[in-house]
Amino acid sequence: MRRGTVTGSIALTGIGSCIDRRFPGNKCMLRSRLLRRLRRKPRVAIGAASDIGLVRQENEDAYGVFTDDGSGHDWLLVVADGMGGFARGAEASTMAVSVVKEAYYRASGSQADRLSLAFSEANRQVFLESERLGVRMGTTCTALSFDDGFHGGYHDALAVAHIGDSRAYEVTAGIIRQITTDHTLATELRTRGVISRSEEVSHPGGHALTRAMGVAAEARPTTVSLDLRRAPQWFVLCSDGIKHVGEERIADAVRRLDPQAACDALISDANRLGGGDNSTVVVLQLG
Repeated sequence: MRRGTVTGSIALTGIGSCIDRRFPGNKCMLRSRLLRRLRRKPRVAIGAASDIGLVRQENEDAYGVFTDDGSGHDWLLVVADGMGGFARGAEASTMAVSVVKEAYYRASGSQADRLSLAFSEANRQVFLESERLGVRMGTTCTALSFDDGFHGGYHDALAVAHIGDSRAYEVTAGIIRQITTDHTLATELRTRGVISRSEEVSHPGGHALTRAMGVAAEARPTTVSLDLRRAPQWFVLCSDGIKHVGEERIADAVRRLDPQAACDALISDANRLGGGDNSTVVVLQLG
């Protein structure tokens, strides 16, 4: 297993390669990792990992950790999970991460507005590609953006956008909170009061997406703005393989370990539980 360490203004994507813009031909294996540490106030540390698991023949997850080349403050974290049962899931997730990044850094406005515009553009391009190829393509996508220059203060310092069921969590010393709401049939039934929260966990509709990127001409992402805390705070983006590990284990790993070690531990946990799905996780620590 080889480790990919990325420094400077670098993009790391988890589609079988890590891409260093200084050396366009440089690639490393799928289990590449990112550990980015910046000694600012508050301190920023990021870890990332992706694994095919023990059952699937292909890793259809994708992820990216990006920072603006100009300021080095404007961060974007993205996780996408190509839809099983559709053609070219890996291609859809790869395209989603790439286009979200390019569109986000071209856009202006608030972080939430830029994420919404980026998701719309990524949806458009995945949909057009599926039309061109004559096949159905789709992917989940969850992204978090923040400016560690904190020019606007701590209020609304981060934004999260998502479509599908790849999750984003906030973790503090005392709680773990799911920021995103799964766009699945099971979650929709629970919010309508048809099933309970405990029934939602094992409901077959938990795998039936009600929204996804690229399956229709227009996307309907959910976008929220978040405040920064002055105490240590973590954010976790993950695909299906990691969320099945459970919130308690996710929270324990990110509090106890540095972000890269937490990512590695959660990947190992997912495989110990059977590795039935691809697993991808990005952990951001602030403070």
